[in-house]
Amino acid sequence: MGDTPQADPAREFVDFMRHRLLPAVAEAFGRPTPTPFISIIPDALMPESLGAEYSEVLFSTPVIERLYGEPPICRSINIRLTTAVEIASFLRGGSLLLEPEERARVLGYFRAQLSVLVHEAIHSLWPNSASTVRQHEAELSVPGTRALYEGFTEAATREHLDDILLHCGAASVDANLLTCEAIDYEIYPGILEATQTLVDGVSRMAGGTAAEQYRLIVADRCGAEALSGLVARGLGETATPTAISRACADIHHDWSELWQAMAKFHVVSEEPRPLLNERRDTGRLAATRQLTAMQRLPQRSPAGLSL
Repeated sequence: MGDTPQADPAREFVDFMRHRLLPAVAEAFGRPTPTPFISIIPDALMPESLGAEYSEVLFSTPVIERLYGEPPICRSINIRLTTAVEIASFLRGGSLLLEPEERARVLGYFRAQLSVLVHEAIHSLWPNSASTVRQHEAELSVPGTRALYEGFTEAATREHLDDILLHCGAASVDANLLTCEAIDYEIYPGILEATQTLVDGVSRMAGGTAAEQYRLIVADRCGAEALSGLVARGLGETATPTAISRACADIHHDWSELWQAMAKFHVVSEEPRPLLNERRDTGRLAATRQLTAMQRLPQRSPAGLSL
């Protein structure tokens, strides 16, 4: 008999991403399965605060542009080598041998890491061209739009996370993955809470569910267009274009302030707990104020006149 092949954690992780996680994310949001490059980065070359990140790069040398007509795009989900190996071990059932207390801590860690991967996978869902990538980069240089983009993406991740973990098979390794609390996962404080409060409020106004709203938001690329669609659905068919535009401008202003306040701290996890809680409360209050203002905006009568 030949020797048993050695496990290749990096290959196992890439296979999990390509054949299980990315299709599950695509199905959750009704999008085609994306095909980003899965890039495993040595720990020393990747920021310690990140388990994974998403990037888009245009290859725009003159020769390539002549060959392709425009610069081709490389979309990549980048992950630290250590994190990829840990996730591969978890998927093989590595946590099942631990004592209950340690197992709960480890499950919380893996829930957080898988949530980060779902977030980055959502970023990769849309087809791009060179022109749309450049436009997207320009939009994200505006703090308010960047806050909307990341806030919508992270809130959508949390809303759909359990369904995605079930569909991709990660929860079959240990069902407690669905009930444990993710640890060390303070991402976009204030912006996340503001976004969740806003979407929950619009869902009530529109008579639907938050999950439905997030599918529409992701279809609209999680930016300014997604905000406009969300506000229009909340205000209803009788909302005037001026009312929609005014609400979007006010929300964009508040999200810009939330982003700039957050950007003062480079490593979010180092913020004192009272400051993190204050940021969350500020975000919720900002969204509540915007929802109240939306309900007071003028509507059109059936004849098209403002009421």
